[in-house]
Amino acid sequence: MSTDRDRVVSISRSLPLLIASLSMMGPFSIDTYLPSFREMEHSLGATALQVQQSLTAFLIPFAFMTLWHGALSDAFGRRRVIIISLAIVALSSLGCAFAQSIEVLWGFRVIQGLSAGVFVIGRAVVRDVYEGPTAQRVMSQVAVLFAIGPAIAPVLGGQLHEWFGWRSVFLFLACFSAAIAVWAFQCLPETLDPAHRQALHAGHLARSYRRTLTHPGFLASSLASAFNFTAIFLYVAGAPDLLLRHLQ
Repeated sequence: MSTDRDRVVSISRSLPLLIASLSMMGPFSIDTYLPSFREMEHSLGATALQVQQSLTAFLIPFAFMTLWHGALSDAFGRRRVIIISLAIVALSSLGCAFAQSIEVLWGFRVIQGLSAGVFVIGRAVVRDVYEGPTAQRVMSQVAVLFAIGPAIAPVLGGQLHEWFGWRSVFLFLACFSAAIAVWAFQCLPETLDPAHRQALHAGHLARSYRRTLTHPGFLASSLASAFNFTAIFLYVAGAPDLLLRHLQ
């Protein structure tokens, strides 16, 4: 384990960038294909609502699996879960790129959402490696880099759509996630000491989440945040149709 920690220290400058890139999987998977909604309707023979539902098909499993990826990494190790999840994101993105019907697209978006929730493990890696002010500094660096994702994703997706069509957006996501997987495979050692691993117990995890979800303080803060994000995603889902169909 000391060797692993030495390797982590040796890449300490690139570790925030790696974790930030991992965190961008969510925004990129949500925002990059928004400019392509209208072309996807024609290509897949779908309605505007059906194409919008591909966002829901991603977000529900994405939200669900953020509750489980941490527990999976506690049981099987950070590195393994990160690499396998990113590989699944890459393969499901390829499936989206070659989908010939809206139903197939929905299916691959579900798989994509289940695996893209792996970004939550990045914080656990920081906690494993750093302590105190150093950990706070690294997380602030990650937050700054992460904030770039939602800003550039629609612009990048729009350019890819304009140049190569909507399928190129999902090919980009496949390449992006595969590149991060290779980067993690080459540079990210296992940061969780095997002695600190915890067996995966669904019942224990469910009880822990039940206690958390019924805590008044947690409910107040999380609901405030949830209402904020609800407004954001209502706009995200409806904006492409509004701008491209009604405001041209």
